[in-house]
Amino acid sequence: MKVQGRYFVALLAFVLPLWAQSTGRIDGSVTDPTGSVIPNAPVTCTNPQTGFSRTVNTNPEGIFVFPDLPIGTYSVAAQAQGFQT
Repeated sequence: MKVQGRYFVALLAFVLPLWAQSTGRIDGSVTDPTGSVIPNAPVTCTNPQTGFSRTVNTNPEGIFVFPDLPIGTYSVAAQAQGFQT
């Protein structure tokens, strides 16, 4: 048992740093020019180099989160009725 435990710890110590470096996160909030939050607004992040794209909606507080994104450079755009992108 002690030998297996050591191997598990060694494997875990090796795998966690690799996973942590292979994804990223983008989060923020969507507000209008007066600072009021915009709930349920579609927000899209796009990596123009790979074509990868993901869309989420803001929550009731206007906050959005893109977890577990492949590492890269992204553009982020939000839309809401009555506002420019």
